[in-house]
Amino acid sequence: MVLKCLHKMKILIVEDDALAAEYIEKLVHNHFSELEIVGKAATVKEASKIYNFTKPDLLIMDINLGDHDSFELFEYI
Repeated sequence: MVLKCLHKMKILIVEDDALAAEYIEKLVHNHFSELEIVGKAATVKEASKIYNFTKPDLLIMDINLGDHDSFELFEYI
């Protein structure tokens, strides 16, 4: 038995490589119709702003973001 969600699960992609972020976005759109991408961010600062505005259910994060790492995001959310 498959249960349907009443709303789509919201996802935020945190990835500083534009090609990788695009690939993840296409993968989600093509294979997971129950998921909705609410934003993409390339920095911790961007991700924090998008997170606080959209309140996603799931984060897909690259660990290394240039001179920062994604775990710093948890200090802001």
